[in-house]
Amino acid sequence: MVALLGSAPVPSGRRDRWEQTGFTRRVVRRVEGFALAADRPFVVKNEGFNLHNFSVVGTHISIDLRPGTQFNWPRIGAHLSPGTYEVVCTYHAYLGMLGRFTVSPANSGSP
Repeated sequence: MVALLGSAPVPSGRRDRWEQTGFTRRVVRRVEGFALAADRPFVVKNEGFNLHNFSVVGTHISIDLRPGTQFNWPRIGAHLSPGTYEVVCTYHAYLGMLGRFTVSPANSGSP
């Protein structure tokens, strides 16, 4: 899973994936209802030109991302228990850069 920060145009051929997993001002409202199994990887990339932040409301998770940087969690469940979470870019919340996603229990049969 990849969440993208920034307001750069959606690259052609990647629009569907971006819209499903994006964390951008343009597409963040489409994040509602998104679910990811706890045993799946999660990557957040800043593909924009400004400093962004990925904060999970109600937790101590608040990660700054400079342009061109990313963070990678091999298993999202190592950082977040199953549940629904609100996320926000603390620098751009006023622009609507926020959203919600769900971490579901790990898939059975996973390594």
